[in-house]
Amino acid sequence: MVKSSVVFECQNCGSQSAKWAGQCSECGKWNSLTESVILSKHSRSVGALHSGSVGSAKLQKLEEIETKTVGRVKTGIEELDRVLGGGIVPGEVCLMIGEPGIGKSTLLTQLAMNLDKVVYVCGEESPGQVKLRIDRLRGKSVAKDGPLLNRKGPSFADLQMLAETDVDVIIVSVNKLDLSLLIILFV
Repeated sequence: MVKSSVVFECQNCGSQSAKWAGQCSECGKWNSLTESVILSKHSRSVGALHSGSVGSAKLQKLEEIETKTVGRVKTGIEELDRVLGGGIVPGEVCLMIGEPGIGKSTLLTQLAMNLDKVVYVCGEESPGQVKLRIDRLRGKSVAKDGPLLNRKGPSFADLQMLAETDVDVIIVSVNKLDLSLLIILFV
């Protein structure tokens, strides 16, 4: 895990101190010390080592941020595409929350079934349970009204499963893959 420590930095001269004081010991200015959190550069987190993001982040003013138009990946689920503003933005992280039993897993399973190169990480269910849901959605189980999902996507041979809850293990497992979507489903 990333370790952090607290330092107090003078807003006048930039000197740092391990404890707060009313007056900066370097420049003598009163009430100029503010608390800052410093992340350890010796983190053992695989995710932090992978991303190289251990350290402090740079704050930016909204007006200084440059934007560019990016294409969106259609999910094949019209209402989900509408809620996501036209589809999934590559590199985007979406958090889906809701009451138990509301259909989060089923919706994410339908999404996985509609796209190429998907890894489905399940931490609250076994891969067998997810496969049973996929079979049900594909109409392989007995259903009065026929298939529950009209799948137009790629072969299910492309859908890969991973039963894991450790984020560092997940990152290492999928890091080198060329994915269009990574679904991580656990409480």
